[in-house]
Amino acid sequence: MARPTLWNNYSASITHGRLPYELLPLDRGKRYFGTSKMNVVSLIVHGLSAISIYLEVVTVRLLLMAFCGICLSIFAIILFFHEILPRLPYQVGHRAFRWLFSISQFNFRW
Repeated sequence: MARPTLWNNYSASITHGRLPYELLPLDRGKRYFGTSKMNVVSLIVHGLSAISIYLEVVTVRLLLMAFCGICLSIFAIILFFHEILPRLPYQVGHRAFRWLFSISQFNFRW
């Protein structure tokens, strides 16, 4: 198997390569000695390296989730502010007009 992502994360490259593989039920062993040398940052980088193999899939799913979030936000705004929304353009326009009119009343003298 020659994949350009093999150097990054071996197990993710195997699953992403769609080659047939067999999962074996194994008991997780105990650490032989010492404690883990990986801190939180190293663990996050290690996890992101596995996710980076599936960059296309992750990107599409993030875009879909963002689109769904925007749609839900618009729906929530319409649902909770349905009484204010018809008057909102008038109120904003009226306030903007009053503000511009008040600015135009200033006399700039040098």
